[in-house]
Amino acid sequence: MPSRCRTRVAEPSPYEIYLATNEAIKHFLSLEQKSEGSGLTGSKAIEKLAQLLLEVKLPPVQKGNLAYFSFPLSARRCNDYARFFEPYDADRSKIKYEQAKCFGKSQMYLMKQRWDQLYETLCDLADLEEEFQIKTIHS
Repeated sequence: MPSRCRTRVAEPSPYEIYLATNEAIKHFLSLEQKSEGSGLTGSKAIEKLAQLLLEVKLPPVQKGNLAYFSFPLSARRCNDYARFFEPYDADRSKIKYEQAKCFGKSQMYLMKQRWDQLYETLCDLADLEEEFQIKTIHS
């Protein structure tokens, strides 16, 4: 009787997984850069969000989504990326750890309605994203 489970066809090393993932990230960043003008992405999207929050132009449901879903999830994902990069790229790992902290602070400032601090933290986050993308493209 044939097995219903998939058979592993390759067993890449952790470093090979890192290299393949790094190439995939570069590919998607290049697509993002080519789509300039078709929408906000990367640091520009973060800056726009910061501006909207400072001007208190987001409806409560969107603020709730950010506070209870998007910011915590993003903090976790940045932490995951930081751990992934740690053995191979200390600079990008550090950036991702810093981004995770920014997302945590953003959640706190949003919940406490500290708009100026939230704005500054999101601007720091946008700067970190820009730095991460530049380091990734040149890695």
